[in-house]
Amino acid sequence: MNKGLISALIISIAGSLIFVLVLPSYKEVNIAKEGLTKRQETQVEIKNIQANIAKLISEYESNREEVSKAGMALPEKNQLDYIISTFQAMATDKQVDIQSVSTDKPILALALGEGIEQTQIKLELASSYKLLFSFIEAIETNSRLFNITKMNIAPADNDGTDSYKIGMTITAYLINPTVKKTQTRPAAAPAEPQ
Repeated sequence: MNKGLISALIISIAGSLIFVLVLPSYKEVNIAKEGLTKRQETQVEIKNIQANIAKLISEYESNREEVSKAGMALPEKNQLDYIISTFQAMATDKQVDIQSVSTDKPILALALGEGIEQTQIKLELASSYKLLFSFIEAIETNSRLFNITKMNIAPADNDGTDSYKIGMTITAYLINPTVKKTQTRPAAAPAEPQ
């Protein structure tokens, strides 16, 4: 045989072996490089998420007192009896006589935000003007969120004392934890069948 034909045959066999043996390995190396790049990107994302979580925890810890105050200002619905006892304690402290207390059924206060309810508390009081003023001041400076919406004052009796009958309607705000949050973003479209 001819030397040129043999060398051409050897070169073609070598080329075929390169395509058969080396190219698949080259593709595997490229796939491995892509996987490594994606893994590094994922690790960076995880580190960013961990940094954000640490930042949020730090902010929560620094604002823990404000969060606690917000919880006091807006008690949960099942604490309505505690709100009434707060009024009784303020009245006792300010020497105002509560003659009756009634509440309305809580209603959603949509203008205030999702899950916030308001209820009307009606108080019938007997007090002097000076003590009534200190009682109102105690309501307005209380850590809970109250709003005096209506007040009627009339003299108690014509016995010459500084005593008045007071009808007071107070709006108290409550959190209703049973209200489900509405969806804040549109739902994803259903996947099309393939």
